[in-house]
Formats: sequence, structure tokens, C-alpha cells
Amino acid sequence: MMIYREVDPAAYIRYKRELSDMLLSYGNVRLYDFQTAFSVTENFENYKDLSHYSGTVSSWIIGELKQDDYRMTAENKELFLQNLQQKLETFPYQKEYERLKSRYSK
Repeated sequence: MMIYREVDPAAYIRYKRELSDMLLSYGNVRLYDFQTAFSVTENFENYKDLSHYSGTVSSWIIGELKQDDYRMTAENKELFLQNLQQKLETFPYQKEYERLKSRYSK
């Protein structure tokens, strides 16, 4: 069963900001955020189903971790959040939901 619900971009960004602030306050935490890797996250061929990405994406993530790419720090956190908020505000959720619903409900 597939569930669609509207996303409140501002509320989601507040949640991510509070969570990242908490995690970044610990000296032994490295925080990575791949939600802004839009070439990966918006390509639905990268997913095995509605919530699990493919092995190819897993390998890509490992490579990015080795390079320390997509690491969120106190210094770049707001840039991550701004990019994500802009995407959340402009992404055609309803259109994609209908397309995916027909693909996965068979």
C-alpha cells in the first residue's frame, strides 16, 4: 500500500535543523545528508521499491563517504537546508505520486 501526504517544507526543515543541531553538538559525530543529491534522489530508477534504494546507490554512498562529500557541518548546514527547502517547495509531488502509484500497484 502506498501512502501520499503533503509535505510542509517549513516544518520539515525545522525538524532537520533541530536534529542536525543536536547531532552536530557532539564531537564524535559526522553527519552526512544525501537528500540534496538530487541527481540520485530524484531518479526513481535508483529505487528497488518505494523506500529502498538499489545496490548501485549503496556503492555510490560508500564512495561519497570515503571522499567526505555530503558531510554536513555547522558551517555548511544552512546551505544544505536551503537547497532542500527549495526542492521541497518546487517538487511536483502529486504528479510523481500518481506515476509511482501506477508503477508499484501492479
